[in-house]
Amino acid sequence: MKKQLGLSILLASLATPAMADSGFFVSGDMGLFYVSSEKEYDAVTDTVEKWDSIREVTFAGGIGYQINDYFEVELGYRDFGTDDDATSTYSNLNIGAPIAENLRLYGILGYQRIRAKDDILVDDEFQSAMLDDDEWFWGLGMAFKANENWDVRFKLLSHDAGNNPLSLSWGASYRF
Repeated sequence: MKKQLGLSILLASLATPAMADSGFFVSGDMGLFYVSSEKEYDAVTDTVEKWDSIREVTFAGGIGYQINDYFEVELGYRDFGTDDDATSTYSNLNIGAPIAENLRLYGILGYQRIRAKDDILVDDEFQSAMLDDDEWFWGLGMAFKANENWDVRFKLLSHDAGNNPLSLSWGASYRF
């Protein structure tokens, strides 16, 4: 009981000073998705394959709720723009603080389900299949408050997958 009361008081104290900046928002962005090139060993053919880096333009849209100046949650959909039709649905928590009157920096921690088309070998023939994968992502963001309703946002994200994928995006959000 004491722990629950303490947690309630802590959350209320964090939320109270910034209630004027709370509310629902919609967001959209575009960005660049980058996966570094790498060599892979194929045990079946006993060869080493080197593939090139992937650089694609991504698009995303989401909805969220800014709890106060320090916390916001977001749900969204991203199209990675790759040849394998990779898309994701994601949720993330942004934790940050204002560093100037109209500027807020925040850390991002999220989880996403990626869906992509891939060619797999079945009975010595390649067949197209849809693959699902879950991953964590994290990064840094910056929001510039253009006016009472509009923010301009920049994000740099690292994805919890092989080959060091990074994404850099810029966009806007509109708060209701």
